[in-house]
Amino acid sequence: MSSFLYTGILRHVRSHAADHAFSYSLHLYALDLDDLDRLDRATFWFGHNRIRPLALHDRDFLEYGDAPLTDKVRRALAENGVDGDPARIVLVTGLRQFHYIFNPVSFFFCSGDDGKLLAVLAQVNNTFGETHLYVLRPETDPHGYHADKRFHVSPFFPRTGRYAFRLSPPGEQTLDLAITYFLDEDQPALEATFTGTAQPLTPGLLARTVLLHPLRAGMTMPRILWQAGRLYFEKRRPVFTKPDPCAPLTLRQV
Repeated sequence: MSSFLYTGILRHVRSHAADHAFSYSLHLYALDLDDLDRLDRATFWFGHNRIRPLALHDRDFLEYGDAPLTDKVRRALAENGVDGDPARIVLVTGLRQFHYIFNPVSFFFCSGDDGKLLAVLAQVNNTFGETHLYVLRPETDPHGYHADKRFHVSPFFPRTGRYAFRLSPPGEQTLDLAITYFLDEDQPALEATFTGTAQPLTPGLLARTVLLHPLRAGMTMPRILWQAGRLYFEKRRPVFTKPDPCAPLTLRQV
């Protein structure tokens, strides 16, 4: 199998209007979609589309419904003008832990037969029950991508500006992800980064992860609410009312 667990640090640094920064330990998984059913059969600790201590459910990603995740990815690429059929798809995400997860962002790295990256699909979820897909195509810099902001995430920023993504493909040593949000043309307002060290995904590693970090997945939402409370009550940042979705790649859960 060619899937990995990355153990590292998530950092957020806000530099617009009020300085605000925090960091947390985090696990992210790089899952080759061809490994999912084999991993499910290999261990009690992981389930694919069924309840286990750690699990991945196809319905949690991309279009709503229980269609196979590989089919969803291929459909998303074709519908958004990405040429070529991916030979390998690696999903970087958090897993359901004891059947709960909230993933602020997940990345699908889609490569062709020659190993070259066709595109990265970045699925962003907000706390209002909505999800949005950014289709990122390789540019001059093989690890750099850009996208206009089309989706409401933080209530402390408007739905304007742009993102710069720097995403290293999941490797056998490290994973480096960085998203910089520009509120105007040149001034960065927020940077979120993750740097993690790889370990091959084995049944023993999955068991240790659950037993040593049983609350890891469940802490994401409380941490988001805690930091939002600090920005609102301590730093007096104004809140932007959530607008209705404006882009065809923004979906509602309800």
